[in-house]
Amino acid sequence: MYLLYTYLVKFIKVRYLKTIPLLIYISFGFLSLAYSDAISLNKTFFLKHYGADPTLTEKYRIHFEDLKLNTNKRPVYNINDNNVLFLLEKYER
Repeated sequence: MYLLYTYLVKFIKVRYLKTIPLLIYISFGFLSLAYSDAISLNKTFFLKHYGADPTLTEKYRIHFEDLKLNTNKRPVYNINDNNVLFLLEKYER
């Protein structure tokens, strides 16, 4: 982005117009930071906006529901039968 910015600024003579590409870049940075925080910290937002694979999203939904259960009542998954839920369970520990 910096290399692109230096070439854009060469052709612009007005000083305040030189800051517009920089402001756009910074605003996109803050927007991506807010989106990343929302998807990392909010499970419902994550389930609504995560990925394009509905089966993987459904497995995350099952995993989050399993976390609400008591540790004795949680289902135990086998890596051969359901590898995604098994890995999510191992990652939570």
